[in-house]
Amino acid sequence: KIKKLLNYLNTELSYYESLLDYSKAKNKSLIERNIDDISIITQKEEKLVSKIKDTEKYRIELLKEISKETNIKFEDLNISAIANYAQDEKTKNELLEKKKILSEILEELRKYNDQNTELIKQALDVINHTVRVMNNTMNNPNLYNKQKQEQVAKNQQSFLFDKKV
Repeated sequence: KIKKLLNYLNTELSYYESLLDYSKAKNKSLIERNIDDISIITQKEEKLVSKIKDTEKYRIELLKEISKETNIKFEDLNISAIANYAQDEKTKNELLEKKKILSEILEELRKYNDQNTELIKQALDVINHTVRVMNNTMNNPNLYNKQKQEQVAKNQQSFLFDKKV
């Protein structure tokens, strides 16, 4: 069962590496304001997250079985605890290595997601500001017209009077 767990961890690791790549690409697209790329990347992320959830279900079921076999409460079961029950040193080290890599990827993914969230918030602030300005303009249609009328009136006055006098 530990070998099976390693297979699930390898699959999840591969998925999370891809998800990290998508987050990096989305970050670049957000900075460049490339809406089409953002949309495509988001669709890919959604499909991948669905695969991760499916794999996670199977991994959890396997962990429940391992919990029963090892007499470790499911809530207390983690990769380190399972590694202690590994029959050989190679498997134990492999489990601990997967844990380390997965933790690093998840931390980097969290950082990119936080940064992407901040970029999206900034873009929304710009959009909201633009909408407020447009609403103010629509609610006060003479705002720009009046200024323009005053400018036109000034220009007309300058033609009426001879400036040399």
